[in-house]
Amino acid sequence: DGGGRQDGVDNEVHRSPCVEADAEDALVDALCLARCRDLVCVDSNLSIFAALYNPKIQLQALSSILPEGWEKASEEPEDPVHEAYAVVYSPMVFVRRGPSTATELL
Repeated sequence: DGGGRQDGVDNEVHRSPCVEADAEDALVDALCLARCRDLVCVDSNLSIFAALYNPKIQLQALSSILPEGWEKASEEPEDPVHEAYAVVYSPMVFVRRGPSTATELL
């Protein structure tokens, strides 16, 4: 469901034991990202998937401009991150017979 854990850290897949719903959320996120024209990202499996799935996507990588140690700092935020945003989603996945939107839905 997203949101936060009891210790105040946001509920990211990398920070807690994963369940099937986490994998489903990641797949939905990756498919949505792959539909974008531009993607502002850091190095991640989701951004790699989006770039491979949509070779026309323009990647705007932030990894090279973020300060040294940003990953460690993001793992232990000073303020609870989950209070700053609301996770809202309505998952929907279209499965098509072929690789383009011109093919029929299954």
